[in-house]
Amino acid sequence: MQSHRIIHYRDPIVRTRPTSDQTLSLPYTITGHWQGIAGAVLLVFNSCALADGAMDRCLTIESSVKRLACFEELTRSRQPVQEERATEEQEPTPRPAPSTAETDAQPEQLPFLVTSHIVSVRRNTRYDPHVMTLANGEVWRENEANVQRIKSNQDVVITRGALNYSMRLQNGRTILVRKVR
Repeated sequence: MQSHRIIHYRDPIVRTRPTSDQTLSLPYTITGHWQGIAGAVLLVFNSCALADGAMDRCLTIESSVKRLACFEELTRSRQPVQEERATEEQEPTPRPAPSTAETDAQPEQLPFLVTSHIVSVRRNTRYDPHVMTLANGEVWRENEANVQRIKSNQDVVITRGALNYSMRLQNGRTILVRKVR
C-alpha cells in the first residue's frame, strides 16, 4: 500500500506543482497567500463576470501574478456599478405619521414597580416558600423555598424582570416571587 503525503505549495521543499509520481491526498488544502488569491478569484466569479470574455482572458494567463492582476482589474471595473445599484435601492420610503387617535389609545408602558409594606408572613414548614401579604392587599409567594426567614413589618419593592418578579427586601436581599392574588 502506498503512503499518502499532503503537499502544500508553501512547503520549503516542494516549490512546484506535484508530479505524477508524487501522491496528493484529497481534499487538497490551500494555505498561505494562496488563500488570498483563491478568495480574490471567488469574488470575481459572479454571473456578470462569467458572461464576459474578459474572465476567459484572465483564466488563460499562465503567470499567477499576472492572472491575479487581471482578476483584480476586473473587480475594480465592476465595483462602481455595484455601488450605484446599492444607492438606487436605498431610497427612503415615507411613513405616514400616526394619527392622534392611535397615539391616545396606546397607554404609555411604564415599568412595573410596587412599593409596599409586609403585613404578614406565613409558611407551613421551614422548607416551604414564604407567602407574604402586603399592606395594599396583594399576596406574593416565593418561587423557591428559602431557609432564611423573611420578617414582617419591613418595606419591600417589587419589580418585573424579563421572566419573573423580584422582591427587594429592606435588608438588601432580593428574592424571586410570583403574585398569588
